[in-house]
Amino acid sequence: MAYKMPVKESVFERGDSGIGKIRFSTNSDKIQVVVNVEVEKDQFVIKKFLLDPENCPNNIDVARNAKEWMVQMSSQGDKLMSFRPVKGAFVCTTKEFAAKKDSEPTPKLKEVDFKKSDGTRIKYDYSYFTIILEIVEPEKLAGVTFPLVLHYNLAEFVDDSSSIVGFSMGGKYTEQLKEYMIVSGILDDKYHPMKFSDNLLPLFQKIALKEARNFQVTIKDGWVVPGSLIEFDSPDIDDTTFDESEIDPATDENVESDVEFEDDNLEDVGQLDFEPDNEDDFDLD
Repeated sequence: MAYKMPVKESVFERGDSGIGKIRFSTNSDKIQVVVNVEVEKDQFVIKKFLLDPENCPNNIDVARNAKEWMVQMSSQGDKLMSFRPVKGAFVCTTKEFAAKKDSEPTPKLKEVDFKKSDGTRIKYDYSYFTIILEIVEPEKLAGVTFPLVLHYNLAEFVDDSSSIVGFSMGGKYTEQLKEYMIVSGILDDKYHPMKFSDNLLPLFQKIALKEARNFQVTIKDGWVVPGSLIEFDSPDIDDTTFDESEIDPATDENVESDVEFEDDNLEDVGQLDFEPDNEDDFDLD
């Protein structure tokens, strides 16, 4: 019989997440977070959380500058772990590569197992990593961060007896990786050919932070749109935001029509008064 090892519970276990509103009380220091949580596919429930400022990110005041956010609550619902834009085009830079505290960034393995409509089961796995991007413009949202998840499609190639880095395959996920490597400076000629190692992320992070380049990123439904990273000095930079017609009607309708902030709906938060919703959309000024 195999020994069953104990499992340490993570203090960072994630809780409810989704598109929501962050509202500030006008007669106390309380903050109300109202989240549109998808409990099943295309089925949503509205959840409300009343928080103290110390249980929110340090830059929580930035949340006053937009009408809705993609929010992530803690597993106990007592902390707002993060908030990021739902949609828009932003000028960003690389803040860091995600990693455990006091550790170097390393690729993670994702195992996929799903059943096709014909009953066939498909199993495969892939390596990925996460980059934390930080908004530079517009200034009113500067400092807000959001993730960029990329496949670790890198492999070893031998060139004149030297072990160098190359892409392990083609396809859309490799194109997304290449796109980030271009706008961040990692793929510049001066760094290549690059010596191969089993974990290239520490070097990638070192280069990206050294270059400290700004680039445009487009977000939709809280996630980076594939193919939307553009070098900041490119003539292709577009400072327009999404039309309402580009937002998923189901998601947008649930947030706009179901989430209400009238005083008679706030019995569960002690009849606190909150500031009116800010109706400004994200854009590049």
